[in-house]
Amino acid sequence: MELLVTLAVVVILISAAARLGGYVRTRAAVQLTESALAVIDTALEQYYADFGKFPFGTDTVPAGGDGISDPYLRNHLEADLDGMVNPVLPLTEKDGQNADQSFASSAGLFWFLHRAPNSRSIIDALTPSLVTAKYPQTQQHLTVTVVGGVTYDLPRFVDPWGMSLRYEYAPKADVFPRVISAGPDKIFDSPDDIENK
Repeated sequence: MELLVTLAVVVILISAAARLGGYVRTRAAVQLTESALAVIDTALEQYYADFGKFPFGTDTVPAGGDGISDPYLRNHLEADLDGMVNPVLPLTEKDGQNADQSFASSAGLFWFLHRAPNSRSIIDALTPSLVTAKYPQTQQHLTVTVVGGVTYDLPRFVDPWGMSLRYEYAPKADVFPRVISAGPDKIFDSPDDIENK
C-alpha cells in the first residue's frame, strides 16, 4: 500500500513538473518572439530613415495563392535582381490547422531589410534559428532563379514555433507596418498571436 501511495505521489510530481516545463518553454518562446519583433521594428525604423518609406506595401496573400502575387513585391524583387523571377514560387506552409499559409511577406521583408546595409546590421543580431531559407514541407533550400540562371537564397523570418512571421503594410494608411507571429498555436488571427508595437 505504501508503495502505491509513493508511486502515485511520484506520478503527480512528474506530471506537475512536465506541465511547468511546458509553461516555461512556451513563456521563453513568447519572450524570444517579442524580442525578435523589437529587433525587426528597429530595422524597419532604420529602413524608413534611410529611404523615407517602409519596404513594401502588401495585403496578406490568400491561402493557396501563388506566393509572390503582390505586384510591388514581385516588381521590386525583379528590379533588385535585374531580371524576371522564375518560376513563381508557391510560398506556403501548413499552419496549426494544416491549412496553407503564405510566407511571401516574411520572405519579402527579410529580402528588403537584408539588402539595406544599415537594416541588415540590425537584423544580423537575431538568433539564427529565427531565419531560415528552408522550404517547410521538404526542408530543401528555397531559392529564386532569375531568367539567365542566377540563383539566390530566399530566407524568411520565422518564430520559435517554426511559423513564418506575417508582414502587413498599407502605404496610404500612414501607419507603422504590422509584423505578427501566429503564436504557440501556429494559427493567425487567434488570441495568442504576438504582434509588434
